[in-house]
Order: sequence, then C-alpha cells, then structure tokens
Amino acid sequence: MKRYLLLLVIFSCVACAPKANVMIQRTGAMLPPKADGCDVYFINNEASQIYLSGQAENLAMISISGSEDVVYPTQEMFDAVRKATCQLGGNAYSLLQAVSTGTGLSVIQFQVWQADIPDEEMKKANEKKVEKSTAI
Repeated sequence: MKRYLLLLVIFSCVACAPKANVMIQRTGAMLPPKADGCDVYFINNEASQIYLSGQAENLAMISISGSEDVVYPTQEMFDAVRKATCQLGGNAYSLLQAVSTGTGLSVIQFQVWQADIPDEEMKKANEKKVEKSTAI
C-alpha cells in the first residue's frame, strides 16, 4: 500500500495538474522496487510485438486521464513514468495509447515491463539521458 501511495504522489505532484486522474493497474508480477534513478529504457514497439518476443514481462499499466488542457505528453510526465517504472520493479516502459475523445477528454496509457535488454544498450540510453528505443 505504501508503494502505491508513493506512486500516486509522484504523479499528482510531478506529472499532472490536480484535474488529472492517475490509475496504476498491476498486470503481472509484484517485483521489489528499484532505487530512484534506476536504468529505464523506452521500448518503441506495440504491446503485441513485445509480448510475442518473449523477452519482456508486463508488470503494470499506468493510465492518466483528464481534460485535454491537462493531459498531454510532457517531459515531466515521461520523467514521472520512468520513476514509477523503478518503483514498480521494472526496467522499461512503452506508450500503449494516447487518445483524445473529441469531447475535451484525453487518456494516455503506458505499460511497465521487466525486459531482457542488453546491458550495453541500457548503458548507452542512460549516458545520453535521452529516450532510446529498441526492437525486442
């Protein structure tokens, strides 16, 4: 419970204005949290490709919803997702979907993974301090 409260604080304080709703849904193993600033990799593939590769286990889904003027991709949001990925015990995340309903509402969903990513790729991604993608 303490871990979930910490994750909600991360998102409410860092990523989104008060009108945004954040939901973290566990979809896999409960791994111990990793240290803040752990190595995290962005996987630029569709979830079906990641699942079929057999090289990653889905741990959680993070959904952020609210009005279009509040919920949109920002560097702060991606930084919060990276931090939450560490707290959930993962080492990678992917964008599942970003949807605008046309009625003023938006939803952005991320998936958190424990992926088999070569150490040299993780090292390169974190040295450059930019998001890197990989074909798993």
